[in-house]
Amino acid sequence: MSVMNCLDPTQMPEGALLAYLEGEASPQIAAHLAHCSACRQAAVALRDTQVHIELLTLRAACPPVEALLGYQEALLAPAEAAVLATHLDHCAHCRAELAELTAASQERETLSLAERLIMMGRQLREAIRMPDPPHVPALAVRGAQPTHLLLYHAAPFQIVIAASPITGGTYWQIQGTLASGDDPIPQPALVSIFSAGQMQSEDQIDEFGYFHFDALLSGMYQLHIQLPALSIIIADMTIS
Repeated sequence: MSVMNCLDPTQMPEGALLAYLEGEASPQIAAHLAHCSACRQAAVALRDTQVHIELLTLRAACPPVEALLGYQEALLAPAEAAVLATHLDHCAHCRAELAELTAASQERETLSLAERLIMMGRQLREAIRMPDPPHVPALAVRGAQPTHLLLYHAAPFQIVIAASPITGGTYWQIQGTLASGDDPIPQPALVSIFSAGQMQSEDQIDEFGYFHFDALLSGMYQLHIQLPALSIIIADMTIS
């Protein structure tokens, strides 16, 4: 190891610096470091490198923050959630991070939708109502028999809502698709439906863009679609 501007004409070996850091250096080495700023700086740099390596090794088996966020939001598959829960039982670091994510989530719940979206760094876009499509083959494949179709556009996405009456028309079943050409839907993707500012139901949009809600009363709703980098709001969706 090269030591610049060392007061000792001989270079200080790295092993000697390690011994100094561990309090096991010989009296001669300790005396030299007491008077040589260059070697002391080398010892400090070596200590910082050791700490960095220890931290990397300590957290090597920890899941990424994205996985902890998915766990906190109950978005993980059951098997994946079970593995992460076992890890949390033994990892204080991940438990602390999860507690921070939970606290941040609870804080967001006190904010308005727009404020939450700004905090989460998403673009906010309101979908524009388009003329009703004559048919929606993709929904028919899933067994839907829609009586009321709504089409919205929020570039680059198109949202199709199919409403079917149940129990005599008092309640409605909603099936929808979110599409962007042939591109898969980025995950995680959530859709929530609101009435008078209160969330009525929530569903996860699958990679093919499908989602649904059961047993909604006739009325006016807001639909909120949350993607990793974009949130889409359908402000006035009337189901009747």
